[in-house]
Amino acid sequence: MTASGDFAYLLPNCDGKLAEVVSSPQCTAPMSAIRTLTSLPRDSLIRVKVRAHNVKGTGSWSEVNTAGATIETEPTNLMVVSIDVPSTTNTQTQVDYTALTGSSRGGKDVAITQYEVFWDQSTDNWVSLANTTSLFTLKTGLSGGVTYSFKVRAYNKFGAGPFTSVVSVQTSQPPETPASPTLTIVGAHVKIAWVAPFANYRPVLGYQILIGTSAGTFVESKALCDGDAQAAVAYCLVDMHDLRAAPFNLAYDTLVQAQVLARNARGWSAASAPNSAGARIQVEPLAMTAPARGSATGPTQIDVNWSALTIAADYGGSSVLSYHLQYDNGTNAVTWRDVIGLAPDSLATSVIVSSNVVSGTLYGFRVRARNIFGWGPYSAVTYIKAAREPGVPIAPTTSIDSATGGVAIAWTAPDARGDTITAYLIEIADKTG
Repeated sequence: MTASGDFAYLLPNCDGKLAEVVSSPQCTAPMSAIRTLTSLPRDSLIRVKVRAHNVKGTGSWSEVNTAGATIETEPTNLMVVSIDVPSTTNTQTQVDYTALTGSSRGGKDVAITQYEVFWDQSTDNWVSLANTTSLFTLKTGLSGGVTYSFKVRAYNKFGAGPFTSVVSVQTSQPPETPASPTLTIVGAHVKIAWVAPFANYRPVLGYQILIGTSAGTFVESKALCDGDAQAAVAYCLVDMHDLRAAPFNLAYDTLVQAQVLARNARGWSAASAPNSAGARIQVEPLAMTAPARGSATGPTQIDVNWSALTIAADYGGSSVLSYHLQYDNGTNAVTWRDVIGLAPDSLATSVIVSSNVVSGTLYGFRVRARNIFGWGPYSAVTYIKAAREPGVPIAPTTSIDSATGGVAIAWTAPDARGDTITAYLIEIADKTG
């Protein structure tokens, strides 16, 4: 403003010579004109002075106002605009922006009337998406894996402010729920294998593997199956012994179950359904039936046989690799010696022991079975004497007892073959022979 001349003539729509201005006395000047004429910054006090004129001349200037209207403008672009990532999926995203406050609204007493959101439709062709008083805009109907850009501007009574900076998002979401894993037995391990699910436009970064417990819950053990470390090969090998121990405590023939979750930059998928078939828990063999005496046993050798394990529940579900027979060398089960099957393996179910066998001595025998998981317990002990039925006596002699007239029958004791003869059976032929 200048100090000379009639100030009223500097303001459009505020001509002090107009009758309506003189009679009021007041006028309204456009804010844009005041901003142009004064170059004052936003919220600056608009300072005005007035003087009157009549036929006698012009009076003195009034004092300048010290309060009142201040400079107002369109809004600024100081809003923070962002993408609400948690609500973004393959088909929608949400644009959030911060409300303008204070002077940024165009002046401390200026209200924001609306926000306008523009988007590029993924083609760099910008169009208006929404006019709203809300501080977010949800855009649906999008396509997965596509990058979309957004910008926002605010309106007040003077019009639109400048746009914010552009914010972009690639539509995506956590991976799809994986299919149920496949569980198979590989040696002494359970192989948990899975197939990568649809990644939903962000690379799968890793997996979480949950294994079922005897309580019906599913827990993760990275020490046994680290889904992140095994992501490239998509399987884990879990020792069967670990599945039988805490926290799983799975018993023989229990179905081993697992669930798989996949992770990308957007988060975790839902857990897969557990497998309904596949590997079952296998264990060491059960105790075998005690060995038995074979027909070839005699004073110089012992014939021992035992029954092979043929029922899955008896051999633990895993094929028997060896039968191990021991005998006590006549020590009444104090010390034991290996006969067969410890090293090397043997699937024999009978053996003849002849080395250092002492006729008439009682020997104890026990047997156990081994599968890939280890040895089962020993059987009960069977005691077998190094003996057999007596030998055949030579033909007896007969004579008449001179004193009594009776028939005297005599024979020589046969070989006892390792055991005391306790009785004889004597038969006399009749007339038919």
